[in-house]
Amino acid sequence: MIDLEATAEQFFLFYFISFLITLCGNSLGLLLGSVISDAKAVAAATSIFLIPFFLFSGQFKNFGSIPAWVGWIQYISPFKYGLAALTINETKYRPSLVDQMNFDIGFWGSVGLLIALAIGYRCLSLFFLWVLRSRIQ
Repeated sequence: MIDLEATAEQFFLFYFISFLITLCGNSLGLLLGSVISDAKAVAAATSIFLIPFFLFSGQFKNFGSIPAWVGWIQYISPFKYGLAALTINETKYRPSLVDQMNFDIGFWGSVGLLIALAIGYRCLSLFFLWVLRSRIQ
């Protein structure tokens, strides 16, 4: 309906990127759950963490127009790398659209950083759980 590319390669890459974004979301939820002990506080903190990730992912505002003092948030946002990878995958045969979005990283770089963020968030949650265990003993 919106003229998406219909190749098998792009479909499976889309599915793989969606899986990585989901893995990053699960890892971030695990991190927040290991830092905050109250379930209601985790629900409130999740929106506080996710809204800046959405705002500075490049979907609502172009990367070139984000101020430098808050621009660092985009580098820890899995939505930035997911959006970049999905857009590059979809516009593989229409590169002029990608140039307008000012992506500073390529497709496989975005995939690698999604994997690194998922592992990093899980390692941080493991660290916080280890700290919590030492406080309980």
